[in-house]
Amino acid sequence: MCYFIEADEEDPSVLRISQDVIDGRQGTFYIGFAPLRPDVEPPVDVSEDILEPNATFSYSIRSSTAGCYYMVEGTGAMSSSGCTVSHQ
Repeated sequence: MCYFIEADEEDPSVLRISQDVIDGRQGTFYIGFAPLRPDVEPPVDVSEDILEPNATFSYSIRSSTAGCYYMVEGTGAMSSSGCTVSHQ
């Protein structure tokens, strides 16, 4: 399954993968970058014929995650039970 992720409106160099995309999924995730031909508008099914041939570009990746944890009174243990993280 592939998703097109649009650049952040305030900073086009930033891509954010929303909770809706990864919610409930576990395992290994792969992130790939490929320029589309100028006449192709996402979302489309991914295939080689929509990619810009012989294109080169450079990029760097920085990963960060957000979590919601609290200390359980009496035990001192950390828990995320009942927590959700929102961008709002």
